[in-house]
This record gives sequence, C-alpha cells and structure tokens, in this order.
Amino acid sequence: MSSSEFADNIRSQINENGTSKDPKTYGGVFVTKDDHGTAHVSILAENGDAVAATSTINLYFGAGLTSKRTGIVLNSGMDDFSFTGFDNYFGIPYSPSNKMEPRKRPLSSMSPTIITNKDGDVRLVIGASGGTKITTAVAQVIMRILWCNQNIKEAVDAPRFHHQLYPMEVQYEYGTLEHIIEGLQKLGHNTTRYRYRGSIVCAILQKDKKIFANADFRKGGDVFGID
Repeated sequence: MSSSEFADNIRSQINENGTSKDPKTYGGVFVTKDDHGTAHVSILAENGDAVAATSTINLYFGAGLTSKRTGIVLNSGMDDFSFTGFDNYFGIPYSPSNKMEPRKRPLSSMSPTIITNKDGDVRLVIGASGGTKITTAVAQVIMRILWCNQNIKEAVDAPRFHHQLYPMEVQYEYGTLEHIIEGLQKLGHNTTRYRYRGSIVCAILQKDKKIFANADFRKGGDVFGID
C-alpha cells in the first residue's frame, strides 16, 4: 500500500469534474462491518521513541460478557470476519479476503501511525477510534498538518468528511462550509451530515524541537506531559 504504483493507480481513478455513482468503479466490490468500542493512545518519549497504540473490543461492550474471575469485558473480534452465505447490513456479499481462517486476523479499520522525517526522527504520532471513519480521519489530519501547514489543534478540530463507498455518499460534520458541500453536490456526490461524534483522533506533533499534542474535543480524551 505504500508503493508509488499503488498510489498512482488510486490517483488515476479520480475525476476532478465528476464522480461515479457505482462503488465498483473505485474497487468497492465488498464492504466490511463497522466496529466500535475502540480507544487510541499516542506516546512520545524524551529519547525520541514513539508508540501509537489502538485497542478495541470491537462492538459496544464487546461480546456483552465479562469474565466472572477477572471482571474483564470479553471482545467480539470474531464478528469482524465475513461469513460465507451471509450478507452484511447493507446487503453486500461477504468479502473473500476477510473470510474466517486459522491463524488469520480479521480486517480492521485501526490505523495507528508514526511518521518520521528523512533523518528518522519522529514527526507525527497519530491514531483514532471511530470504526470505519478511522482511516479517513487519520488521513485528513495528517494532510492538514503536513500539506496544509495547520497546527495540530486546527487539524484535529477541523470538520471532517467521510466516504466508504457503501453507502455511496459523502458524509460531513457540523461546521463544514456550505460552499464546500455545494461543490461536492455539483460534482455528483450525494451528501449527508452525520449527527454523532464520528471519529476521535489523538495526535502528537514534533516540530522545531517543540512538542505539540491534541486530544480530540469530540470525546473526553486528554493530553499529559511528564518531566
């Protein structure tokens, strides 16, 4: 996925003058289930070591069971697999690449990310919770910081867009400028505003020998520094 050829192939599918109504145009033959019950933590140590860790029990309260001995909530990670003969919520057939098999992990939206500069020094530590909205949220915050030179608070707090091919629509947050929505509609996109918190990003930026961090206001996270 990090190859230039893959990026060029994705770029070639973008039409700046319009969009397709068919998800298959963009390779959307299958979809994966949405997941919840996720948390992310970003860490940057004094010596430059970094950790981006995303953990999930999959659905809200996982499997809905707790261990009688430990009190730990059991996850429902098996539900992330696709099952032969069963369509998902949207009526889409199961994905062969996500078929349940021995020694295999189910597909996941989790995207813990560490970005370094050419010298190998950590530039950005980032990740998110939010089910299928994780990947688009992380990508948008990264682009706002690295391409648009926004500070970390501007990038994390900014309204976000989300498109996952099924359903075939651009979802946007409250605060998105009206002319942007109208521009998307003119290109042929169906648009809808989602009225819940969507994705929650936690990020640390290292720039000019200074450290900046932001925990998303969309959820009750926080930032801590230790001397």
